[in-house]
Amino acid sequence: MMLVRAHYYEQFDADYNLDVPAEGFGGWKSAELELSPEHTAVVVMHAWDCGTYEEYPGWWKRVEYIPRANEIARTVFPPLLSAVRESPLELFHVVGGGDYYSDLPGYQRAKELANEQPTEVEKIEPDPVLERLRQFKQDLIAHTMEDTRAGFERVDFLEEARPQGDEGVAENAPQLFAL
Repeated sequence: MMLVRAHYYEQFDADYNLDVPAEGFGGWKSAELELSPEHTAVVVMHAWDCGTYEEYPGWWKRVEYIPRANEIARTVFPPLLSAVRESPLELFHVVGGGDYYSDLPGYQRAKELANEQPTEVEKIEPDPVLERLRQFKQDLIAHTMEDTRAGFERVDFLEEARPQGDEGVAENAPQLFAL
């Protein structure tokens, strides 16, 4: 076992004597928690290089957290991932969009371990109301679509989050589970 200082949000106890019961919540707290290294992994996801605002302004307008994510990657990831790599914990990377990871040994390992059989998930046919709701959303984001599409065509890992060596890389749940 290992002890890790963790910060958590205590979303209880609601106090029904207050006008807003949630104001009774404990809020942000810190504690040392036990972890089992053989059953625990750190998983990095959505750590994408999304280009610059100048390159893809529509994508950046649509995904307002890109600057914060870049700052976290620049300042938090180097010491965090270094510490994980020096610890007994596994480090995995979850990917999405593009084909920036398919040549990595950790991805090849995940594919082999998962031994996936292609399956088509059965889906319910959307009704006209759902189709109109989807179209409503598409209309709202239409002005950002080209930049978002172009950005995802060249998406890559942020340099600070790039897998090293044989670190597991998964593109879906079966691969992550297999790792």
